[in-house]
Amino acid sequence: MLSARRSASTKRTGVISRASCAGGKPRAGKMRSLEEILKSSGLNTATTKANGGSPPDAIPEPALDEGEQLCPRCGGAGFVRKAVRLGHPDFGKAFACECIANEREDQRFARLQRYSNLGPLARLTFADLSPLGRSPNPSHQEHFSRAVQAARRFAEQPQGWLVLTGPSGCGKTHLASAIGGRCIESGVPALFMVVPDLLDHLRSAYQPGSDVGYDELFELVRTAPVLILDDLGVQSSTPWAQEKLFQLINHRYNAQLPTVFTTNLDPAEFDPRLQSRLSDGTISTIHYLESGTRLAIGDLDVLELPHLRAMTF
Repeated sequence: MLSARRSASTKRTGVISRASCAGGKPRAGKMRSLEEILKSSGLNTATTKANGGSPPDAIPEPALDEGEQLCPRCGGAGFVRKAVRLGHPDFGKAFACECIANEREDQRFARLQRYSNLGPLARLTFADLSPLGRSPNPSHQEHFSRAVQAARRFAEQPQGWLVLTGPSGCGKTHLASAIGGRCIESGVPALFMVVPDLLDHLRSAYQPGSDVGYDELFELVRTAPVLILDDLGVQSSTPWAQEKLFQLINHRYNAQLPTVFTTNLDPAEFDPRLQSRLSDGTISTIHYLESGTRLAIGDLDVLELPHLRAMTF
């Protein structure tokens, strides 16, 4: 059984790879637009609306190249879901379509990369990540090595939840991106989303004239076969944001869908509802990459900014 209990070594300082330090990660300004995310995922909005907002039978297919034809069974996604009830062992799982056998390897890889939303972060892999880090301190090396091993295991066989927590710059995003990249190499659809950007996209979907709908985007993220949520806890702690995150996380908790979280916070600092999910040792394992001062939700003070003070969503 997986454990969410902190080991003694988690009080030690972790290390990060050179690639993670030098490159950093792009922020919201470098993320693709909401429309591009949905187009690259190929979310079938017509199917979703026809079903009254219920999830489509197939995982979203990518945008088609000229002359390319869709598989009639999976709609071009390459994967399908079984119509089973909540609680069934196959609920929420993705199964390869028969058309996958006829797909070229390069086509398959390109399709999954478009779906992943990794973008420039695809460069952060396990190959350029030292298994012991760069610190000469044996305790630091052991601590970092355990996190890398856990990330590798998850990437090879995605199941349950993996929570990576620690201060900014400790290597969480590198590990999470490496997991996403390895899933893609294995043919497993993985979706990477920065939480503050995701919430911005969801808010934008409410605006009149939006190119895509809220339901389409939320369904894409909620049902992703493997979901990677980066920077959980950095978002503004408005009631709307907290409720949307809980709906998303609670669905994946109930369906036991493979999910990776990175956060600056200790799980105990989250809203009690999120805390109970993230700390459930039957599904979640937590790795503290570095100890020290953690950023608490209340320390963000983002709501003190004049233009955010009145925001309720």
